[in-house]
Formats: sequence, structure tokens, C-alpha cells
Amino acid sequence: MIALIARRAAASLAILVLVTFLVFLVVYFSPGDPVAIMLGRDASGETADQIRRDLGLDRPFLVQYGAWLWSLLGGHFGTSITMHVPVLDILVPAYVNTFVLALASLAIALAFGVLLGVLSGLRAGGWFDRLAAAISEGLAATPVFWLGIVLIWLVSKQLRWLPSSGMYNLRGSHSLADLLAHLVLPAFSAAVLAIAIIMRLTRASVIDALNADYARMFASAGMSTPRLLFTQIARNILAPIVSIGGLQFGTLFGGVIFVETVFAWPGLSAQLYNAITAHDIPVIQTGVLMIAATFIVINLIVDLALVWLNPRARA
Repeated sequence: MIALIARRAAASLAILVLVTFLVFLVVYFSPGDPVAIMLGRDASGETADQIRRDLGLDRPFLVQYGAWLWSLLGGHFGTSITMHVPVLDILVPAYVNTFVLALASLAIALAFGVLLGVLSGLRAGGWFDRLAAAISEGLAATPVFWLGIVLIWLVSKQLRWLPSSGMYNLRGSHSLADLLAHLVLPAFSAAVLAIAIIMRLTRASVIDALNADYARMFASAGMSTPRLLFTQIARNILAPIVSIGGLQFGTLFGGVIFVETVFAWPGLSAQLYNAITAHDIPVIQTGVLMIAATFIVINLIVDLALVWLNPRARA
């Protein structure tokens, strides 16, 4: 098991290094001059050239990449060109906010998706199964930003049940209850597609498990459907749910940009948009790297969880 973990971790590290190269490559060849942004209109040619030499921007591509990678290994992620503060001071709070939103969306997606999928699988072909299938199709076809706007209009403006934007009330105490109230609408909006995907997978897994020989044997022996579900079938459908859950978390983490924009959620999307607009290279590089690293770590955790759930995969 330790050797397997080491192999998976080494492969993940190699992928992360490749990601750093691709990120640096894209930013290096993107249009725009960071020195011109730093100096503005009043910069002379000599001043700009001196700053390029000081920052190492006059060196070859591979030399610049090596220096940047070495600084990352030392924990130095650079300073924002436009805000003149360490990059991590800008991105870490935004990263935490995006992580919280993605995690809440995943919890909602798993709760609704697994429940509807199990009930549909147990009643395959019945009226509930057809109703759940229609709901799934509707959720999958619903644009996230449109749903967010509708929820704001209905739940916040008309019914006044929940706040419409932000992460906390400006005059509030930043309590957990305040956070949860602001989290419900954006988390649900982001989760709709994941609910449909998880529901379909769970339904198919339940139907396959019910048609398996062992399930038929237990059912013929008089075991009730609820007991069969919780004692036998649950173990067999857990692995695909864990797999799709990890995949959906990565998708949610990288895809909540529309939700964060609609609900003014202070996450990574706003910071990266501002950085791209201002061509703030250190912020862009670190932000994209943080997102990629999250994908890689989540995939590693899911792989190890699947191995733990299925000991035969350790071979």
C-alpha cells in the first residue's frame, strides 16, 4: 500500500511540474507588457530596460522558467504587479472562499443526487423514476447563470428568505449562520448539473446491483429491499459514487466562475479576472497553478480511496 501511494504521489508530482511549465509557457507568450503596466505612461526606455533586467525578463525562456520554478520550491510566489503585495495575500483568502463554495455544492449534489438515484433505481420504470429522469434532464439543461438570476429574483427579492450576494452581511458578525445563509443559493446553483450526473450514475449502479446474482440470491431468501440496500448494495455502489464525486468536485472548483460572478462571491474568479485584465503575471500564474494543483490532489485522493474500497486494485 505504501509503495502504491508513493507511485501515485510521484505521478501526481510529475503532472504538477508539467502544469507549471504549461502555465509559464502560456503566460510568457501572451500579449501585453508587465513592465509597461508597472510604469505607466511616464516610463522612459532606459527605466523599462533596467526593470526588465532586475526582474530577469530579458533572459531566455527556459532560464526564466527555471528561476520561477526554483522560487516556487522555496515558497516564494512573487508580488502582484498592480497591487504591490505578496501574491498569496491576494489569492489564499479567495482560494478558501472558492473551496468552501465548491465543497458546499458537492455536498448538495451528493445529497440530492444519491437520494434521487437510489429511489429511481429501486423503482426503475415507475412513475417516480420517470419524474426523476425528467428532473435530471431539466437540471442538466439549465444554464447556471440563468438559474442564479432566477433564484435571486424569487428567493431573495420576492420571498426575502435568503441574501442575494456576498459572503457575509456588511454589518453582520461574520457568524457561521450568516455564512450558511449566503452560501445556500450559490451552492445550489453550482450543484444542479452535478446533481443530474450523480443521480444518473447512482441509478444505473443500483439497477446493476439489484440484477446481480448475489442480490437475487438474498432477495429470494426473503431479505427485504431496505436491508438488501444497506447491507449489500451500498458497498457495491460506493466506489462509483466516490469516483464521480471527486470528479465533480474538481469540475465545481474550476467551474464556479459564473456562480461567483452572479452572486458576487469573493472567490478566485474575480481575482483572476482582474489579474488577466491587468496582465498581472504573478497572480495569473499562481492562481492557475492553485486550481491545477487542486485537481491533481483531488484525483490522487480519489484514486487512493478507490484502492482502499477495492483491495483487488492494489495488485
